[in-house]
Amino acid sequence: MKNLFKSLASFQQEVPVIHRVTQGYGYTYADLPKIFEVINPLLQKHGLAFTQTLNTKEGTTYLCTTVFHVESGECLDSMVEIPQVALKGMNDYQSFGSGVTYFRRYALSSALGLVTDKDTDASGEQVKDEQSKQNKIRIDNVRFNKAIEAIKNGEYQIEKLIETFDLDASQLKQMQTAKTYIQELVLEHKYGIHKEFWSRYTEKGNQVEDEAISFVNDVLDLGFIYKNEERFENDFISGVPDVNTNEILLDVKSSWDATTFPFFDTEIPNKDYYYQLQGYMWLTGKNESLLCYCLMNTPFEIVEDEVRREHWKQHKIDEDLDIRDFVQKKHNFDHIPNERRIKVFKVERDETIIWQIQEKIELAREYYNQLFDTI
Repeated sequence: MKNLFKSLASFQQEVPVIHRVTQGYGYTYADLPKIFEVINPLLQKHGLAFTQTLNTKEGTTYLCTTVFHVESGECLDSMVEIPQVALKGMNDYQSFGSGVTYFRRYALSSALGLVTDKDTDASGEQVKDEQSKQNKIRIDNVRFNKAIEAIKNGEYQIEKLIETFDLDASQLKQMQTAKTYIQELVLEHKYGIHKEFWSRYTEKGNQVEDEAISFVNDVLDLGFIYKNEERFENDFISGVPDVNTNEILLDVKSSWDATTFPFFDTEIPNKDYYYQLQGYMWLTGKNESLLCYCLMNTPFEIVEDEVRREHWKQHKIDEDLDIRDFVQKKHNFDHIPNERRIKVFKVERDETIIWQIQEKIELAREYYNQLFDTI
């Protein structure tokens, strides 16, 4: 299952929160066409596919969802019973079709680890919420963090938070991502179940890290900087910044190719990196830091993998020189001026953010302890 898990992990790192776009029965939800629009290009990119079939056993209908790795044939199966429910205003066939669509969405979201907004395709009037989105109010991050703290102290419930407020995609994903990570950590610490993570994007970043640091130093003329090997830690976090001298705290991020490099961005594209640098400043006592995106040539071995991948995508068995030339050009940036291959974002220390990090870690530890005691 190694190939499947690697590809699935890479897919999950890229797939965004899928927003609600369809209106029905007073609800908004992400329908199947919207989900397919988002996931199909990423599934193809990572060599994944899925099937959803209906099976009947002893009068009960089941939906079987299979996610598989195209090249190796490795697969994961899940099965869910589709109950026979009569929905107001629908005949039996319409009710059944609505139920199938409903379970297809949920089964697929579960199998692929998608984060989608609340939906109710199989609602009729049977599962209609007491409170529609129109009656919900938005909650800013300050109040959101206070609500999380209240949940931690047993003064509030997470279900109430979701029902009462119109949480944005970032807040929903933050809740789900943190919970998933802690669950995996509990399984690893208690039972030794370790989820392996690998992606070609992080692999490139690791391979070119030293070269990127030297490239930044040469282009920006920062004086004498060198790769840091020291791990810093406090009671809450630990980390190894890429560069930490007396004057400079710096982290490099190497873009996969020119299409993912932030040529025109005025703010950090990935907010996680902003919080990462806040953590590094907390650990090192620095008040300023630099986040440097670099557009480095992709290493030969990774380019060769991409050449093979592109041949497979185009169903080519024999070497195609046009494909090779296309891939090689996509991963070489020598024609771009060096100063345009670096994008620098200055990050200043924010004590409020650091305090929020500390609060979230305390909440995470509480959740960790609760899970550890229940399995």
